[in-house]
This record gives sequence, structure tokens and C-alpha cells, in this order.
Amino acid sequence: MTRIAAFVLVCAIAAGASPARAAGVPPFTPPAGWSATSGETLMNGMLSIWQAPLPFTADQFKMVGMWTAAEPMQMLTLTQGRAAASPDTIAREFPPRDVNQGQVQYHVATQAYNFCGLPGRLVNVRFGGLMGFTMAYDLAVTQYGGTSYMLSYIHMAGAEDPAAERALRSLCPGGQARRQSGA
Repeated sequence: MTRIAAFVLVCAIAAGASPARAAGVPPFTPPAGWSATSGETLMNGMLSIWQAPLPFTADQFKMVGMWTAAEPMQMLTLTQGRAAASPDTIAREFPPRDVNQGQVQYHVATQAYNFCGLPGRLVNVRFGGLMGFTMAYDLAVTQYGGTSYMLSYIHMAGAEDPAAERALRSLCPGGQARRQSGA
């Protein structure tokens, strides 16, 4: 849960750094009207606040971009990296569980999903309670051409944007040709 909170903080700080547009056509369909921030801007933001050298190289991990809604606390983030771990291995980092301890709630669910012919996983994490609200972290993960693609959607629980939920399921590495061919 701390990794997710740290990731959200870094992305929020980086998003405020510059209104640069995400480069190229992403391998998913972003919701209409959402603002895009380039991955380069995000990486520069991370580097500016990270105290030690990053625990990965640009060949291992790349921030492709971030898309934010006009509504507060709505963010999609696309990352990609060398396919060192399968979607199932990544999903095992989020074992299914339901935890309710006092005010703290933590729920994790995963399911297999087919992203335009590619096997992958959808992960849903809900956490909160201490500050009076619950956050949700949804993750779509698949691989194509030796690269892992992870599209995350962070939002307040109960305030899901249906277009952002569709965007997660539209992840299709390999580009428009794969979408059109149905492969």
C-alpha cells in the first residue's frame, strides 16, 4: 500500500511540473477530455525529487504518459518496461485479500483478461479508512514484443469514471493494427 501511495504522490508532483502532451499515440483509448502529460515530463519530475539513483534504468522501465480528468483524484498512468515478469507474476504482487482492521480497509481482486488477443491481468485494489475516504487502484497488465505494459487508474472508490474503466480494457500493445485486425 505504501508503494501505491508513493507512486500517486510522485505522479501528482510530476503532473504539476509541466502541461506537456504525451508523445505519440498510446496503446489504449484515453477518455475524451482528459489532459495528457508526457512520460518524459513525469520521469524528469521523479528524478528531481528522488534522493538516490533510481532503482531501474530507462531500458528497464519507462513512463509513457499520464492522463488526468477535470474531476479531482482521477488519473491514468501508462508505464512499460522490459518483459522480465509475466502478467501473472505481476498479479502475484497483489494477492487477493480482504482486510478490515478497525478503520483500515484493504481489498485486492485479480482476474485474467484478454487485451486484443494478448493474455493479461486486471487487478483491483481498494484501500483506505484512516482519513475518511477510500482510494481505488486499478491495473491492466499485458505483454507484447518483449515489453510489459501497465496501465493504472487511480481514483476515489465509488467515483469511477466509466470512460476510464473502458480505457483500462482497451489496452492493446502493438498499436492500431492489432485493434483493427482483432488479433
